[in-house]
Amino acid sequence: MAILWLLQQEKILKHVDEVGEFLLAELALIPGVTEVRGAGLLIGLTLEKPVAKAVTKKCQEKGALINAPGESTIRLAPALNVSMKQAQKFVAIFSQALKEVTHV
Repeated sequence: MAILWLLQQEKILKHVDEVGEFLLAELALIPGVTEVRGAGLLIGLTLEKPVAKAVTKKCQEKGALINAPGESTIRLAPALNVSMKQAQKFVAIFSQALKEVTHV
């Protein structure tokens, strides 16, 4: 009950929706991303090239942890309290990492 109370008091779910919508929209604009799907902050990306593992490594070097469950698939699962500023920084890191890996 304490967790539910905290989620409600801190308006965590509203925040998750806002940041999730931002990420879905911004990631869809990145060249090389063919599909963005998800709910809340659990987001999946499909890349047009099979470079997901290289992008994951490059993002890690730049300070962002992501997961590559497939050759062209990226999975994001940030903490529920990730800030909008952190989400904006991630979009920049991911975009740059994908560009460096694909040389676009």
